[in-house]
Amino acid sequence: MVTCIYINPADDQFWLIDYRLYDPEGDGKSKLEHVRDMLTNICYHKQLPFRAVLMDTWYATKN
Repeated sequence: MVTCIYINPADDQFWLIDYRLYDPEGDGKSKLEHVRDMLTNICYHKQLPFRAVLMDTWYATKN
């Protein structure tokens, strides 16, 4: 499971914004395609303001 959590440190609150099941054999998507879809959804559909994106080293790649 890949999750996207929105954190507001000023209010000390967080919300689960999106999640995906990582199943490359089932849906044909890479981990980077899932995270790209989630960030696109946050920026253009949900229009959430943010200053930074923190990611696990699992996403470290040349792409």
